[in-house]
Amino acid sequence: MRHLLTISILLIALNHTFAQETHSKTDSLQKALSLIDKNDYAGQLKILHQLYDIYLINDLPSALSVAKRQYLLAEKTGEVTVKGEAEASMGFVYYNQGKNDSSLFFFNKALESLKVQPDEKKEADIMNNIANIFRVTAQYDTAMTIYTNLLKYYESVNDIVKQGKLLGNIGSLYYTAGN
Repeated sequence: MRHLLTISILLIALNHTFAQETHSKTDSLQKALSLIDKNDYAGQLKILHQLYDIYLINDLPSALSVAKRQYLLAEKTGEVTVKGEAEASMGFVYYNQGKNDSSLFFFNKALESLKVQPDEKKEADIMNNIANIFRVTAQYDTAMTIYTNLLKYYESVNDIVKQGKLLGNIGSLYYTAGN
């Protein structure tokens, strides 16, 4: 019992320390963002990207807000690549919030942005997220078709890490479908 109490106290202390560290990082980045020259779009985007990554861990509403700011800045500057990344980021936040329709909408917009400046790796990541949406919404055949095409792509570029993750998704699909 004493060990359980000690472990519980340790976990609470670590959680508190992590929360303070995260809060400190976001405060510093927010301050840097407020001080940066308004015409330094690259600098603003870099800070916003870092904020998004931090917020994505445990503050999805803030992550979404940052992704929207990235999107608006990309629209202002005409940065199609950044606009697509922001759309994908919004789609990912919505997916993690369980808002599958909104997620699918933004992932499809991100795919449209990739038509201007193609990037097969980004497209594959977005397609995997779309397949995950189809899997969780019980559209198993559609999800499996996408997963199969992605597996062929990852094999062709010899990306064994992505192959492994994709096989995990396929296993999850079979498990969820009851096969």
